[in-house]
Amino acid sequence: MYATMRSVIAVTDGWTIGRDTFSTRAEREWIIQSQIDSQEEVLDLTRAMVAAYLNAARYGHAELIKQYVERRPKSQKQWFDVYRSDQDDDATENLLQAFGYHDSIPLFPFTLLAIEKVGSYRPYGWAAPDL
Repeated sequence: MYATMRSVIAVTDGWTIGRDTFSTRAEREWIIQSQIDSQEEVLDLTRAMVAAYLNAARYGHAELIKQYVERRPKSQKQWFDVYRSDQDDDATENLLQAFGYHDSIPLFPFTLLAIEKVGSYRPYGWAAPDL
C-alpha cells in the first residue's frame, strides 16, 4: 500500500538558493508573474487559466497523457488541440456561444462575467495598489 504525495512550492522573485534540488525532482514548473501591469491583464490571465483548465478537463487525464506521448511537444506551448465533442450540434454551439470563449476554448459552464468576478476578487478587504 502506498500514498501519492504531491507538493507545491512557491518562492519569491529572485530566490534561487537550493532551486536546483527542486527542479531535479519536479515534473513541472510554472512561472507566475508577480508584476502585472493592469487589472485588464489580471482578468485576461484569469480567463486564460480557466480556459486551459476546462480544455484539459474535457479531454481527461488518460487522453492528455496519450496525446503528450504521441506528440512529444518540443515546446510547452500548445501540444493538444481545443477539445471538440463528436456530438456537438447547432444547439450545443449556441449554448457554448452564450457562455463565451477564450482563444477559441469554450468557457462553459462559466461566463465571462463569472470569471471576471473571480479575477477581481480581493479576500479580506485586500485592495490592490493603484496601477
